[in-house]
Amino acid sequence: MIRPLSRFNTLWEKIGVTCYKQPHRTSLNHGTPKPNLTFTPALNFHTTLKNHTKIFTDFENNYAYKLLPPISKFEPSLSAPSAITTLEAFDNHLNQNWRASTATAIVEAFERVKDITISHKITLSDKRFDKLVDGLMDHCEKLTDDELLRLLLTLLEYPPCDASNSRNFHDVWSCLDDICCWKMSNWDLQKLYTFADVWFRWNLGRLSDFVFEVLDRATFKPHRLSKNMLVYTFFYFNVNRRKSVPFEFEHELARRIDEFSIDEWAIIAMGYFKTKSKIKLPEIASAMIRAVSENCETINEISLTAILKALRLSQRGEVASDIPPMLDKVTLQLPRLSIMSLVHVALIGTQLQLKHEPSIRKCADRIIAEIETIRIKDLERILLACSMFSIDTTPSIYEVASKEILKQTRRKEFVQYNRCLPSILNYLSLRKIYSHNLMNDVLNDEYINETYGKSSKNVPRDLFSLDTCVEVECPDYKGNRLSPQKRYKAAKWLSEYAPTRDQHKRLSLSDKAYLEIVDSLVGIVGEERLLRSDHVLPHFSKPDIILCKDQVSGEFVEPFGFENYVLGDVMRPFNVEKYKWYAVMVLTPNLTLRDACEPLGGMIMKERQLKTIGYTPVLVYAAPFTTLSSAEKTAHLRRHLS
Repeated sequence: MIRPLSRFNTLWEKIGVTCYKQPHRTSLNHGTPKPNLTFTPALNFHTTLKNHTKIFTDFENNYAYKLLPPISKFEPSLSAPSAITTLEAFDNHLNQNWRASTATAIVEAFERVKDITISHKITLSDKRFDKLVDGLMDHCEKLTDDELLRLLLTLLEYPPCDASNSRNFHDVWSCLDDICCWKMSNWDLQKLYTFADVWFRWNLGRLSDFVFEVLDRATFKPHRLSKNMLVYTFFYFNVNRRKSVPFEFEHELARRIDEFSIDEWAIIAMGYFKTKSKIKLPEIASAMIRAVSENCETINEISLTAILKALRLSQRGEVASDIPPMLDKVTLQLPRLSIMSLVHVALIGTQLQLKHEPSIRKCADRIIAEIETIRIKDLERILLACSMFSIDTTPSIYEVASKEILKQTRRKEFVQYNRCLPSILNYLSLRKIYSHNLMNDVLNDEYINETYGKSSKNVPRDLFSLDTCVEVECPDYKGNRLSPQKRYKAAKWLSEYAPTRDQHKRLSLSDKAYLEIVDSLVGIVGEERLLRSDHVLPHFSKPDIILCKDQVSGEFVEPFGFENYVLGDVMRPFNVEKYKWYAVMVLTPNLTLRDACEPLGGMIMKERQLKTIGYTPVLVYAAPFTTLSSAEKTAHLRRHLS
């Protein structure tokens, strides 16, 4: 139940608002503060899980903070009220009616007791602060800018509380956050960034509405920001994480693209990655790649990791050709880098299907050598890269991983990172490596419901693929499986239906290539009814084109028997002694290595499994196929079907 919070009522009544707050504050829904302190009459306060977590220091943010360039800041006046040195004096000083006091006296009171709170480790959550906090709630709107900054800097030195919603501490920081928001309309950039700096140092930059409002205000005129303030702005994008990077900032980055150092590019990259904003201008991605290449011998591993994360998130195909030369240089530096950096070096090409075997192989070798200390999350990531690009090592990274995940010492990590195990098992299945015991665990209904929820819509492709692989390649498996109903419903969500020329949705390039192959096949077999598009292996999203040939007459016949199956079933061919069944796999560019006719790991597994269930797979690479003439297309497919 929402309760009135009396401490805030005095302040809010003065500006004509009836205020109700829940004990744990997340943010105000009042939008951008107005200079005249006019707000919407009805305000809602709500909670989210992020406010219930402990206050913690982000290692990457602290590193980035040390790299920030200098900017001029608003300096508070020097104030040195007499400090209280004894606990008796501390108790007597706080045990007053501070609601009848003044804002100036309250600030001085916090300053006077600072030293003794530090020496005796007394936090704001101590009930002895109740009356002083009550007084602050009543008089906080009377704080001058100087007093507000002095108070924030003073509280910054207090022993930290356990959580942002701790007794008294929550009331104090949320109140001061509101005051900063109300005052900011009259502040210049220097003062805005001075106060934002304090909120970061207080480890509340992510919860603070003020930091969000600073970013919102900076968006209107980014061209007025100096180069250093532009870097600071990206730092606060990273810290706050509630606002994506606006396109206006990209133009400013592009305009000053030659002014940033490698560490400043790293801070900018953190702003992109932590807000899940993709780099929209390719020249910015090129500048990051160029900075890494030029500074690879001295670049800090945290800076390198930040840039690699942003590049991978952005998937800029225009700069794909610049990545291998960069990786050639970075590969020489791998021995000095941490496992975290190695993993992101290996992953950099996965979004663009860009294979750089020397770097991935060296990363895998390092992880094999240190396998006992590797986090399970990092093992999952290196297996993604290795299985996608079919990287083999000695000893095999897949065999080493399959043994490591069976150890009892890893059980705790699988509980902590409960979605890692299905992913690892799925990557191993690409190499036909299975653990029946672990598959039995992850295909258990209780595990699925607890991890992903009860809806079939939430069943991930990893689990769905494992369930199908069990049926195709593990005939002796006797463990848990998805129920037929759940498999059918999950397949509906995970399958892409075969394109048609009269479909309502606009045809993509992949759809057009698929239809061109269908047309060419019709020219070979004679009638379209002799072709069938279906998901014979349901764990692959795209359908295959099925053909059936009578081995005696050599004539193509209409594929039969599929009425016995429903979506989600493994559709095995019938009467394979008399008929030869073909499955034409349309390999669009996102299913092959970049600029190469070489399938990714998932398509290699699909080819293997099609053979296992009785089909003859025919791989057709869409990119070169669409450049052929009609006669060349027909001849190309006829050779495969002969």
